[in-house]
Amino acid sequence: MVGVKVGDRLDALALVEMAPEVFLRTTTPWGEPKVAFRMPRIDPDHLVELVTEAWRIQAPKYLRGD
Repeated sequence: MVGVKVGDRLDALALVEMAPEVFLRTTTPWGEPKVAFRMPRIDPDHLVELVTEAWRIQAPKYLRGD
């Protein structure tokens, strides 16, 4: 299981509803909002999108180039 930060709880719920075979309803014990997923089942392009968005959520503005 791998977890990444998402924009908000609704984003996490939408991913779980969209692909319940990939995304888990439960996450890790760290702060919310996050979504956990099964690494072997995720599409590589979707993985890139999730990791990139998780970075953008956490990264300071000066690194994001906003």
